[in-house]
Amino acid sequence: MNLTEEISAARERKSLNGSHERMEFTNKRLALGAGTFLSKMRADRSGQDKLHLADERRILAMLSTAYEQPVDPYALTKIRRAVELWNGGEKALGTIHLAFVRLPPCTARASLRLFAAEQLMESGLAPETLMKCQGFDTAPLFLKYRPDQPRDDHGRWTSDASAGSETGLQEGRSR
Repeated sequence: MNLTEEISAARERKSLNGSHERMEFTNKRLALGAGTFLSKMRADRSGQDKLHLADERRILAMLSTAYEQPVDPYALTKIRRAVELWNGGEKALGTIHLAFVRLPPCTARASLRLFAAEQLMESGLAPETLMKCQGFDTAPLFLKYRPDQPRDDHGRWTSDASAGSETGLQEGRSR
């Protein structure tokens, strides 16, 4: 079996978990594409299983690879909030927040790229290296504060959707 066949077979096995055109919560994971999981369950301090965003840089690199252009780091803010709501029992509200990430549908091509990114990082490739190899700027992987975040009249952060881009992708930045 050659490498292409091995990758296809592994992807097929993974897709048995279902295919997700949009990010969605499953019983124990945040899923996108053909069996790719962006977050998994982990026991919290009280011993209850909660969705956990283990490595946000990994998620940003995976999404950027899938969509073939950098994903706006603001998408992580929305994903983080959606997971918080989901973990707090607000399942519907968490799902609504996932819609506000505004990523395009995950096509078959994007799903394959997402799977490949996941496999590369599971093999030890750093998210920064994956982004650099594609010619993407790695600075967003390290940003905690963004000066272009929407602000109200008093300079406080706001989640005003009209201040963001139409999609969760960074405008004018592709390979």
